[in-house]
Amino acid sequence: MRTITFATANAGKLRQAQEIIHSAHILGCAVDFDEPRSDDLRVIARAKLQQARRRIDGPCFVLDSGFYVEALGGFPGSYVNYALATVGVSGLLRLMREQLNRRCAFRQCLGYFDGAQEHYFTAENAGTLSEEVRGVDNARQWSALWHIFIPEGAEKTLSQFTQEQLEARNRSVDHTLSQLAAYLEAEE
Repeated sequence: MRTITFATANAGKLRQAQEIIHSAHILGCAVDFDEPRSDDLRVIARAKLQQARRRIDGPCFVLDSGFYVEALGGFPGSYVNYALATVGVSGLLRLMREQLNRRCAFRQCLGYFDGAQEHYFTAENAGTLSEEVRGVDNARQWSALWHIFIPEGAEKTLSQFTQEQLEARNRSVDHTLSQLAAYLEAEE
């Protein structure tokens, strides 16, 4: 079985990659990225992949995510980490207090280097914002946004999902990790 390194310090992302990608052994490697300022997730993923390739010998991948709130003109978008560090989840909910349109989406761009070429996969997962923080922290959580994001077709936030519900969602939702898994299986 081949080994592929996921350049991330996010334990939730690493765990999910290991659960979704079965045709490779996925290792984690924390890389301190110098991310460019851009609204384009692919530009960010490309820069992160270039940095990961300089640190990691062999196949590797990076994942960049953004969170887009329709009523806020797409804010915080690709600046989600900065927004969470400054206004936080509670500040985001305050900004949305009077808003009827609560549509939002996670968008992702995954960059994969197979040892010779780069490949990019993108996905979007739509939903709505809850009116308050719900649920508890769990090991699969990528972000505090899981406490306020209700996936399309659900009535609970991601942090309220059981382990079984999260695993079923991973199998059914369009996700860049699922796209990479399908690509790797097709290569075999």
